[in-house]
Amino acid sequence: MKFKPTYLFYFIPVIVFGWLCYKNISPVLELEYKFGKNQPILSQLVPVSRVSESKRGAVVFEEPVYFDVKLPRKYDKAEIEVQYVDLKTDIFEIGVAQDEARKNFAFATLENKIFDGLGWEKIEENGLILYQRKSEYKNINDFMVNPPSFEETLVYRADVAPLIDGLRAKGNSVIDFPIKKSVKIITYSESPEIIVDAVGEYKMDKIQVAKNLFKIELAGSENTVFNRIEINSLYIAILDKINFSDLQKPQDIYLAGSRLLAKTENSGGLQELFIKRLTRPMNEWKINIEEAFVPYEQIFTNRDIKKISVPKGGIELEGTIFFLNSKYLFYPRYEVFYGDVDLSEVNYILAKYTLPQEKDGAKINTAIFDIKDVPTPYRKLRFLFSLSGATSGEIVQINSIKIKLTGEKFSIKDIFKKFFIGN
Repeated sequence: MKFKPTYLFYFIPVIVFGWLCYKNISPVLELEYKFGKNQPILSQLVPVSRVSESKRGAVVFEEPVYFDVKLPRKYDKAEIEVQYVDLKTDIFEIGVAQDEARKNFAFATLENKIFDGLGWEKIEENGLILYQRKSEYKNINDFMVNPPSFEETLVYRADVAPLIDGLRAKGNSVIDFPIKKSVKIITYSESPEIIVDAVGEYKMDKIQVAKNLFKIELAGSENTVFNRIEINSLYIAILDKINFSDLQKPQDIYLAGSRLLAKTENSGGLQELFIKRLTRPMNEWKINIEEAFVPYEQIFTNRDIKKISVPKGGIELEGTIFFLNSKYLFYPRYEVFYGDVDLSEVNYILAKYTLPQEKDGAKINTAIFDIKDVPTPYRKLRFLFSLSGATSGEIVQINSIKIKLTGEKFSIKDIFKKFFIGN
């Protein structure tokens, strides 16, 4: 019987349909990292200058190190079990990349020796731990319903905010200084309306965090500048950071929190920042930004409001919450815990953290990530090990890395619709 080329038109759909079935019917992929061996789906731990692999495991000499998983299909959840020994730093975490540039990561804590050594009362519920200096709360729900003040509370990897009520002043707020690239705004309003004057393209995302509390994120490109932003509420704050473009006049901004990080990427941003505490004792600080690309950090012993005077822009400030006006303060979230933070005025820490288990002299912990909407350039998912505060040397030995990826299970009917109908 003679083969006819037209037969290909019959076989190709069958082959493709079979391939789709193979990739999509099984929703779970389980992998184990093989140390010292090349694997088609898992890349090596890199950079190789920071890690040494053998059949027994991998010794990390400098952080961070990372590896990629080549995905055969889309998954919704990733579970990473890590077994390790000889941890010589306080905090050990693993993160998954959240953007195509792989600059931003969502982290989960494998071990936090600072928390483990606090000696405070500890309440564990559903992957959360509440550490309290004195026994004030019986469970985490009590803490959520009747939360403590901003100044005495820290959170770590936990998405929780104080209850906000009774903000009744009416009016509009205007951010009339230029901000580059992106900005995250949180506002207390029944129905927020925003007017944006910007140069360059941007996307706006509005999320309701709680009753009358909304987070508005404006995300642009490297060349985007937001010249003016108006919101129909007096209660607004900027979260995480402000990337100032060039200012026409000095600008005051108000920081809530115990940490300020400042940096510039060009000589035009070199300047001296002036900081003043608004409550007694009315301390003052100066930060002299005298070198580009170098982060300058100021840590305060308290978390109350401080005025920051920025002379000429071209600088990025990082902190917990920035207010436009010291008269209309509200606290949409608690400050994040850092390893070197002063805990003298802190009475509560709420952490998303599960204590590691011990087995045969090693420690084991599992991190769980939602990866449904995570970008995966070249179908690669990146994981990163972070060991905050570590100095060079043998920081940790990783004995095993086990990965479980879970996705949507498709039926033959679903695959048929996707392939032949397109629904």
